[in-house]
Order: sequence, then C-alpha cells, then structure tokens
Amino acid sequence: MVEDDMRKVADGWPESTANREPQSALKCRESKLQREAALRRLRTRRGHSHAHILDSFARVLDVFNTS
Repeated sequence: MVEDDMRKVADGWPESTANREPQSALKCRESKLQREAALRRLRTRRGHSHAHILDSFARVLDVFNTS
C-alpha cells in the first residue's frame, strides 16, 4: 500500500490524495491508543468494572466502524 502511494506521488498525484488511506489508518490507530490509555487510567483508579464496560463498548464501536 505504501509503495502504491509513493508511485501515485511520483506520477504526479496530489500527495493528499495519495496518502488518504494511510492517514485514516493512522487516525484509527491513534484513537485506539487513546482509548486503551483511557482504559488503563480507569483500571488504576476504579478497578476493573468500569474499564470492562468501556472496553466492551469500544469493541462494539470498532465493529461498527470497520463495517
């Protein structure tokens, strides 16, 4: 995928068009890391019950975001 983007830029495509997919993947990864960090903070503060509920909710949201 990265090679395709490099070819697009080399062929004269606007860089924003060529890098659209990696950027969205990066944003998805960043939001997932932020969610995991928030869950870790909840686990250290309140125990596992709230974190478990939010973790389950986050997984449901991931299913909807990927479909």
